[in-house]
Amino acid sequence: MESRLPSLPWEVLYMIIDQVRCQHCQSVLSRACKSFHSHLTPRVWETLQIVELLRNEQHQHMDARGRCAESHSLRLPVPETDEHANLETPRLPGQLYDNGPQVIFPHLLVVLSTMIRTPKLRQYVKHLRIRRTYWWGKPPYPLDKKSLTDLQIIAGRNVELANGVLRAVRDAAGDSSGAQRWIRDLSIPNSGNAYLAVMLSILSGKLLSLDVLEGGALEANRPQDARTLMFEWLRYQDPGKRFDTSRFSSLERLVIRYHSEHWQSQIMKPQAPFKFISRFSNAHDLTIHGGNLQHPPRGFRFNLCPSIRRLELDSCVFEHDFTDLEVILDRLPTLVTLCIVFDRRTYVDHEDVSPIPRPTALLPDLLMDVLAIRGDTLQNLTIGLKKPEGLPWFPVDEYAEQSLKDFTKLKRLHIDDGLYSACNGDDFEFDCQLTNALPPQLEELRLMIDTEFSSRPHETMIHLLNHMKSHVPGLQRLIVDADWKWLRKNTKAVLELEELCEEQDVECIVLRNGVQGSYVPPDAPLEDLQPWQRTAARTRKDWRDLLVM
Repeated sequence: MESRLPSLPWEVLYMIIDQVRCQHCQSVLSRACKSFHSHLTPRVWETLQIVELLRNEQHQHMDARGRCAESHSLRLPVPETDEHANLETPRLPGQLYDNGPQVIFPHLLVVLSTMIRTPKLRQYVKHLRIRRTYWWGKPPYPLDKKSLTDLQIIAGRNVELANGVLRAVRDAAGDSSGAQRWIRDLSIPNSGNAYLAVMLSILSGKLLSLDVLEGGALEANRPQDARTLMFEWLRYQDPGKRFDTSRFSSLERLVIRYHSEHWQSQIMKPQAPFKFISRFSNAHDLTIHGGNLQHPPRGFRFNLCPSIRRLELDSCVFEHDFTDLEVILDRLPTLVTLCIVFDRRTYVDHEDVSPIPRPTALLPDLLMDVLAIRGDTLQNLTIGLKKPEGLPWFPVDEYAEQSLKDFTKLKRLHIDDGLYSACNGDDFEFDCQLTNALPPQLEELRLMIDTEFSSRPHETMIHLLNHMKSHVPGLQRLIVDADWKWLRKNTKAVLELEELCEEQDVECIVLRNGVQGSYVPPDAPLEDLQPWQRTAARTRKDWRDLLVM
């Protein structure tokens, strides 16, 4: 049995582990397989998701699995936690990450305590996701402090944790004033930022990806949580260690998500993610979701970021003329992949008024002109627009037809067909503007079809293959992404497109999308996307990979 268990697929082994709920069963299994823990531990700790500061005392109920996990310092996988503790309701393993088993350790102080008691576990943590670091609900500590220090009380009366935190602080900040300020902040009730800084300091050397939700607080009177969270740790470091290359030396991907209810206050430090990632040579992938990138009062202040190869800006707020985006792109000299996905909240005309929701499709000429700043380096480009309910759609003008051709090295283009197809009204003559604008080096084109605003994207593709193929001689793949209703309505045209692709030696993949808006970020579940019943993608195992830029 000892030799057979490690050879089992991880999914099977995880199912076995998931059913082990008592200490006796664990002991039996451990004796049966001495290498059990050596195989289990690295995988369990590879990915961490933290959704709260500390366990809520108001919820006293705990099942057998919870009691078992509690007695073992939460070293067992915890597939779900209290509903109140999440901004995003945790789901069962297999639906949140694509890196190792999907394990949720929900409480920051519990995880931190385990890390301090067992330092060897730190080397296994590769992916860290933070969703909340403050307390929501009844205070987790008594009002009567008795003989304990503030730090020990906040740490759940765990003296060992408190002492370990102090050691980590002194190691990270040295003897500078930053250490004293850090310790003082640790004694403030509900100071999750300070504890997160400790967590980042002890894990920073091994992390490959870091995913943080900024502005996790729901109260309007907590602007500090709405503006900065993970970047608070920088201010605790002394000048000598703040730029220590050993910190985050392995970090490859940084994801910053902003709380949608607090986007206005994020105008204070829009350059913070860029300033942070510019210090680390291995960090090549930056994603900002829901951030306000409008110019701060004193303008952007961050150096060139030569390591960033991929930038994703999803549902961000820009200036009306995209001058803020222009500044950002100008500081990313080696950018290869750019993904921009807009929603209804686009820009603000004046600081004293509410934002004016307009789809960015109203300004495609300005957008494309700004993006052309990196036209000589970009190889992959996604331009998506989330459905602007109740708002008009205007086609691109003639000026923008030339703009895509400025992308001399562009090989992959994923775009909402409505941005370039003038198919929405009788006032415009359909002339396949997208096919006229395609860059000459293009190898892959994916049209993301919005049924309500687009009616004839297949005609665009047919026109391209029949009359414009010589303009894109390297075209290898066409991807048509639509919902089932559209496919049923246009079955004949889609079949014609597939036959034409076969004649032109171009691979054609037709997808039926179960949700409106088909942009696929790297960590998104793809259950809603399926190959159409007649497409060749059924036999292609890597067709899903083609959807991610």
